[in-house]
Amino acid sequence: MTKLEFENLPLNDKAKWVWENGIYLETVVHGSFKINLYAVGKDFIEVYLDNATNEVDKIALAETTDVNKYLDKIELPKDGG
Repeated sequence: MTKLEFENLPLNDKAKWVWENGIYLETVVHGSFKINLYAVGKDFIEVYLDNATNEVDKIALAETTDVNKYLDKIELPKDGG
């Protein structure tokens, strides 16, 4: 699926696609939202959950600057197991 095709999907279809194809990486809290970061291939996708309702409010492709807010929370595996 291309980025344009993804962006044009309805919210429910985006959610289903991310949960079936994405790898969960991390969550940050920003204002009234929990934002879950997923990796799909070479792209990153943010899923915005409303803290009050725990419902998906928005799903968007993440820009490099968006991903920076997760970097201090993500631990990469060390070589040698």
